[in-house]
Amino acid sequence: MPDQAPARSRTRVVQHRLLASTSIASAARAALDDLDLGEFLTDAQIVVSELATNAVRHGMPFDDGCVAMRIAREDWGVRMEITDARPYSRPVMIDKPPDRDGGRGLDMIDRLSTAWGFRSARTTTFWAEFSEVVPESGPTKVLAACRRLLTDETRPPVELLLEAAATRMRWSVAEFRPSGSATAAASAGLRAPTTNERNALDGACAGAVEVPTEIEVSGASDVAVAVPVTVADQLLGVIGVVGPDDTSEDALELAHWIAGIVGPALVRESDRTSQDHLVDQLTFLARATEALGSSLDHDKTLQDVARLLVPARADWCTINLLNDDGSIRRVAAEHSDPRTKDRLHELLDSHPHDPDADTGVPLAIKTGQALLFPEVSQELLEETANDPEYLEITRDLAIRSCIIAPLEARGSVLGTISLVSTDLDRLRYDESDLALIKDLARRAAVAIDNARIHTSTTEVARALQQTLLPTELPTIPGMNLAARYVPSNSKQHVGGDFYDVVEAEDGSWYVIIGDVQGKGVKAATLIGLARHTLRSAILRLESPAAALKTLNRALNAASTDRSCTAVCVRAVPDDRTWNLTIARAGHPEPLMVAKGSVEPVSSRGVLLGVMDDVLIEEAGVELSPATSLVLFTDGAIGTDGGAEITLRRSLEAVASLSADGIADSIAPAVVDDLAVLVLQ
Repeated sequence: MPDQAPARSRTRVVQHRLLASTSIASAARAALDDLDLGEFLTDAQIVVSELATNAVRHGMPFDDGCVAMRIAREDWGVRMEITDARPYSRPVMIDKPPDRDGGRGLDMIDRLSTAWGFRSARTTTFWAEFSEVVPESGPTKVLAACRRLLTDETRPPVELLLEAAATRMRWSVAEFRPSGSATAAASAGLRAPTTNERNALDGACAGAVEVPTEIEVSGASDVAVAVPVTVADQLLGVIGVVGPDDTSEDALELAHWIAGIVGPALVRESDRTSQDHLVDQLTFLARATEALGSSLDHDKTLQDVARLLVPARADWCTINLLNDDGSIRRVAAEHSDPRTKDRLHELLDSHPHDPDADTGVPLAIKTGQALLFPEVSQELLEETANDPEYLEITRDLAIRSCIIAPLEARGSVLGTISLVSTDLDRLRYDESDLALIKDLARRAAVAIDNARIHTSTTEVARALQQTLLPTELPTIPGMNLAARYVPSNSKQHVGGDFYDVVEAEDGSWYVIIGDVQGKGVKAATLIGLARHTLRSAILRLESPAAALKTLNRALNAASTDRSCTAVCVRAVPDDRTWNLTIARAGHPEPLMVAKGSVEPVSSRGVLLGVMDDVLIEEAGVELSPATSLVLFTDGAIGTDGGAEITLRRSLEAVASLSADGIADSIAPAVVDDLAVLVLQ
């Protein structure tokens, strides 16, 4: 909240004589510098400029060529007055054509100030006020300004009469100017229109809705004239002005002038209300869409949406989903009153929806049509109640207005979202609310459908990935093996990394690790081709380099546009050590890890599946006790040389660990699949 202005012990008044010239606006603005106007300053400068300019254009300077300016800084705000020498004048109409010079400043004054008006007798004074709390510019404010203007102009001999009730307020002013001209009053209340007002409405637009904006004189049974308030040929209401019979022309002119002010004010308020309502709806949908997209757990997401709806747009809300067996499952239920929330859950738990019912949620699911109940009658509750206990609980929950919208995606109804209002004075659902909730329901249904597709795809990918990797590693006497596979964040796709361990007929062991290009079904097909081809080569006792060349020919023969990298290791036992023959085809170099050192095992070899003939060399190393050979895919290092250095340093620190310990220490360096094999 803004800081309150410090209390003032008395009114501070500043008075100036302003020369009626083209520079009067700047002089008027400068006069405000001596006052502490705070947040009013900018708007006050604009308004005082318009007041001063109006006096020069349409008024009459005093004998000294000046107009008088008075500014009073009160503890409630500020009042500015500009007085010129013209007697008994009226303000220039604000609804003149745009090409005419005059009157547009009054519209600006009306928009910016809290209240404004004028009084005219021997001189004419225009005034404007700014209060500490500036209300929006609407018809009530403008009518109040008109009332002050009229009472200032006509010097009323009687006091303002006020009569207020809980849903009704009316005020009226009656007076006669000493000169005998029109007696006028402006009024804002709720009463039936008089005869002339009805005629004005009927003549302008038959059947139009009457708005609570009126002119009334205390004790009068009819009005002299009544003018319809129209903007762009749209009837908004009627303005009445009362006066003696011989002043009907003055009264008619005054009524037209007031209608010209009230009409635009009504339009501004209506436009502002519609715009605010639209912004509110779009803001809500944006927040709901953000919540719907925040998680693939659709139950949790729908619970978040229910919390968004309550209490802003519903006193309580439920969201239900349709199970595969046709039953209806509640996933969310929120109530604005925590004390009543348990009662709501009691109702929902003890009375689940019957899928075969032809009312409420089951009906919306069956038909795919939204249901709107602007007002829920007791008869409707009795018709839809399953039993007396259900009826009693629904009465306790005070269902007064309701919307049930289906959650539909790709032609299938997935469930429903239900909103309930328990107070018709606060919230009675209409077509606008229904359109908003239907939009929300469509977005929620798409989010649910996408989450289900993601879950299904993930399960298929996980099952397929498991068929492409060994279910368990074989036991090799004299060697410890450890393997890890870490999928990328894209769990719905099959990764391209693979590994295998195969025993040959001569007692040697082949250890393979590779990475095919891409992900998904095509990657899975290539992994299957690579594993089958390499296993066949191993059965023929081909060397590691020969086996990789065989895989290259198979990839080319398959006419695939995908490539593959791989390392093939043949391990032959020799007493307490193992003799390793290593061939590499475009794959990261294996690392030999020993206490105090981590060294790459280098051998030349190019990517497979790109050229018909490839050069692949072999390297021979010895795997002795307390040493480990670490094979890994590029998920451990990515394309950053710094990541490979980091990996080597981390392996040096864990060189004394078991094969499992070393495998566990290697984490993905990038968002990609990672496969690791450790021979120890």
